[in-house]
Amino acid sequence: SSWFILAGYSPAYIGRLYVSESYEIGLPHVLMIVAGIFGGTRFIALVMDYLNLQKYDTAYPSKWNLAVYVTVVLLGLAAVLPSPSGVMLPNHPIRIATPESPDSSFIPGSEESVDQFLKHYNVTHVVLVFSPDFVNTYEGFDPDQDVTRYFRFRIEPNRWSQADVRWLVESLKARGLTVLLGVYLKAEGPIYKYGVQGFSVDWLESHQNLIGFRKILLFNSTLSASNGKNVTYAKYFSDRLERIIEDFGFDGVYLMAWDDWRINGDRLQHLKPLLESLRQSSLKPIFVEGPELLDRKSIMELLEESDYVVLKTAPLITKLYYAAEDNASLLNYERDLTALLDEIPEEDRSRLLFSAYTFSFVDGWFNPAIELQLEVNRYTMIGFKEGYAIQYADRYVPYKISIKPISG
Repeated sequence: SSWFILAGYSPAYIGRLYVSESYEIGLPHVLMIVAGIFGGTRFIALVMDYLNLQKYDTAYPSKWNLAVYVTVVLLGLAAVLPSPSGVMLPNHPIRIATPESPDSSFIPGSEESVDQFLKHYNVTHVVLVFSPDFVNTYEGFDPDQDVTRYFRFRIEPNRWSQADVRWLVESLKARGLTVLLGVYLKAEGPIYKYGVQGFSVDWLESHQNLIGFRKILLFNSTLSASNGKNVTYAKYFSDRLERIIEDFGFDGVYLMAWDDWRINGDRLQHLKPLLESLRQSSLKPIFVEGPELLDRKSIMELLEESDYVVLKTAPLITKLYYAAEDNASLLNYERDLTALLDEIPEEDRSRLLFSAYTFSFVDGWFNPAIELQLEVNRYTMIGFKEGYAIQYADRYVPYKISIKPISG
């Protein structure tokens, strides 16, 4: 029977990745698990038959087969469901959800998709992330202009217009959330891993002098304006950021991916001009990601030029996926974070947030639930009390995210 296969799904999500509305275990879920186990054992049996190992057929009950099944199931549950409530995050004043793109969490024009997102993520802020070329090419609000090409993650067939983005901003704000304009500060371009993802950077590719080492953007460079005069890239970019914030109703800006751990020397020389320009012209809050490695000097400078710094606290992902050459075990990372907090003045600590890394479809990394829970517990214990960012807060994160209720 197919009734249990479609449990929790809506026709509006056909062709889309979607996490079921309910996390409770019921008969449909048990049947799906049993069907998956049976199908998996038959596949293994076919492989063994092909290798002439028929006597090890896993389809028949035996103490060894049972031990294998139990081990696999327990490992799977340990990886994604450490407790019935999933990963428990603290109820801090600032709780930021950062989807990989608007399309990975919402459907244009669908209030239901907004409600579903907020049911899964009890947050105070939402970041809508775009390519730098969305800013570079912005010439004013055009309701019908397609902006899907500026998303890092896209699910066809729906297209997003500027009017759809403004609708989403207004819809989230109507529910009491703070909505931030997120911008990648790298000329990343297409990503060919799990399908074709990534965003358009055609404008940047025609301005190669603005692209530096590891595709970071050089805001300390200059370019020719439409009037023929030279203007700093920082000024050009910040002016357009201000226009987008005003036209779409964003409550602030969230600057991402400006660093690379392979950079030597001054890590901020290419970014500071943008922060300084924004600080001079904007009254909206400025959130900026921290450096990829724990660099006290860079973090202190970022705190001077922004309202909040969101540290990239992901020791496992940094070490295994990005292969950063640092001492990134959780215990060593905790020690380094503690030393960092001890050196930061008390009045600035509340502006330092941590990150909870979950899963990236585009990049292909996954942070197991147990690892994430351990990380979050450590960060809270050593003194992060103001807030954090969930990266990424998408529809397809394979475990539940819960917010710890306020005691008393």
